Amino acid sequence: VFRLKQPKTATLIFSTGKMVCTGAKSAKLAISAVKKVVRELRKEGFIIKGSPKIEI
Repeated sequence: VFRLKQPKTATLIFSTGKMVCTGAKSAKLAISAVKKVVRELRKEGFIIKGSPKIEI
């Protein structure tokens, strides 16, 4: 579970690489949260190929 304070969301990260973002008050905030999680994971050294495919 990856928690963000801004926007206030929780992102579940599964071993398959899929993520589920919960707690966002709008689709725009959910997209912002997913991009922020991906950016933080890359910053910590995780290899993430391409950009995330986001479905609402």
